[in-house]
Formats: sequence, structure tokens, C-alpha cells
Amino acid sequence: MLLSVIIIQVHFTENGQLYLKGTSYSYGSNLASNTNVIRKIIFENQKNYKKYQYDIGSITTGPYAVALPVSDHLDKTRAWYEKQIDLNDLEVGKYTIYIANASNISDVAEFKDLLNRQLHLSKKIGTKIYTFMLNSQNNNIELIVEK
Repeated sequence: MLLSVIIIQVHFTENGQLYLKGTSYSYGSNLASNTNVIRKIIFENQKNYKKYQYDIGSITTGPYAVALPVSDHLDKTRAWYEKQIDLNDLEVGKYTIYIANASNISDVAEFKDLLNRQLHLSKKIGTKIYTFMLNSQNNNIELIVEK
């Protein structure tokens, strides 16, 4: 399966948490409103491969109905997620970011920017600086944590 991930909103809140809103879904995934959807965002340190996982869940109130170019005849109501995440436990390093979905099928994909935005989001929280940047070679969104 090919997991599609679209970021609609990403920013830091006033209390220093990361706010995410977007969609993630695959062809063949049942994401109906009564379905149990497990969705996680995974930050993998590019140097030591240590992974940090955060539950981002699912919502049924996205701003538009998700539809595939070729229908799989399955509901995508829970394709949406909206979550605030505390990134304080991430150690200094550069991170590849993944989204993992599980409902009737499971899939994982890298966090990509398919809308061709010039993403550069940075915030100092405590003693660390968190910077989200677009890797222009592969359109992946990466996180850099610095002291």
C-alpha cells in the first residue's frame, strides 16, 4: 500500500507544543467513523536510529471529505488527525519523520510536503531549538533539534 500524508497545518503553540493537522490514508484502508484507527508520528534520529513515537489518533471533522483518485469504495472519514505533541524528550539530532496508520491494514510513510511550501518552522523551547525544514532533494520534512 502507499500511504498518503498531507499536512494542512503545522506550527508551535504558545505553550511550546507542536500542533499538527492533516490526513494520512492508504488505498484499501477502512477509515470509517466507527473504525478503530491507530495513527502515530515517529521521529527517527538519523545518526543513532533511536525512535520516538507519539499517538496522533484520528478525528472525523476534517475541512473536506478525503477521496482517492480511483475509489477503493471504503470510507475515509477518519483519514484526518489533529494533535498537539510535546517534543521535549527528543535528544539533540536530525530526525526523519514518519506517519504510521493501522485500521484494517497497516502502512508507514515519510512525512512529505506535497504542496510545495517553503517550510521553515523554528522555535526555542526551554534549552532546545526545534527546526522543521524541507529536504528539497526528496520533499521530506525533517526535524533538527539543537541546544
